[in-house]
Amino acid sequence: MNFKMLYWNDQGCGHPKFVTVAKEYLRDVKPDIVVLSEPRISGCKADLVISRLGLPYPHRVEAKGFFGGIWIGWYDYVHVEVLVNHFQFIHCRVSLKNYGCCFLMTAVYDSPNSSKCRALWHHLHGLASSIRSLWIICGDFNATLFESDRRSCASSSTPSKDFQSLIFSNGLRDMGFSGPKFTWSYRTTHARLDRYLCNDLWDEAYLDSMISHLFRMRSDHRPISLQVGNSSSFPAPQSFKYFSGWNSHDDFARMVQDNWHPSESLLETIVSFTKAV
Repeated sequence: MNFKMLYWNDQGCGHPKFVTVAKEYLRDVKPDIVVLSEPRISGCKADLVISRLGLPYPHRVEAKGFFGGIWIGWYDYVHVEVLVNHFQFIHCRVSLKNYGCCFLMTAVYDSPNSSKCRALWHHLHGLASSIRSLWIICGDFNATLFESDRRSCASSSTPSKDFQSLIFSNGLRDMGFSGPKFTWSYRTTHARLDRYLCNDLWDEAYLDSMISHLFRMRSDHRPISLQVGNSSSFPAPQSFKYFSGWNSHDDFARMVQDNWHPSESLLETIVSFTKAV
């Protein structure tokens, strides 16, 4: 399967340079699905901008003034069925017509308001408990997982325990990235607020998934792209990933002993072991 998706908190689709910048990203990445958050426009103005972007199939949760808002756009060869509309996320089923496969996708924009933020974690926990199929989540979570996700932030600004609980309690995984580490910057402050998550079923089906942090233009946030399958315009496949949860399995040590077969090439050894694990 070859599939590409672009997420960007553009911080204002009504900006005079937005359409020019967005079209450059669309031309370079060539995504099947585009997700934009915090557009700061709605109604007729939003209709006009979406039309200028050339997205034939749009869906959106309207911004409330300058706050919130999520847009999704896709093309003829993709079918998106919206399942849940929430002012902080859109949950949908994505079908790729050329490949006969489908998965669940949730696009998130988490409000910096603490009470609304708690509501989002609650809703995402509820979604996760009911999902038994391939699932990816993308968005600006306005939260970090680890101390290393921040630089020069206030000492009172710490990793989110609610965010950590969402991931660890529901078998989700941060999908990593290539490119610059931080997705948001303001003066000397930097943080990784935007990311993709997935569940185990997605990992089992699409080990070749790759996340790229793109160059930053106009917005304080970098766009982030998901690519599944081979493409000459993207870097080589990701390296081997070790999941700490494996170590808690009673048979893991035996499994390693039975399936680690050293060969002349370390790469061949890792590929063989990866298939087994």
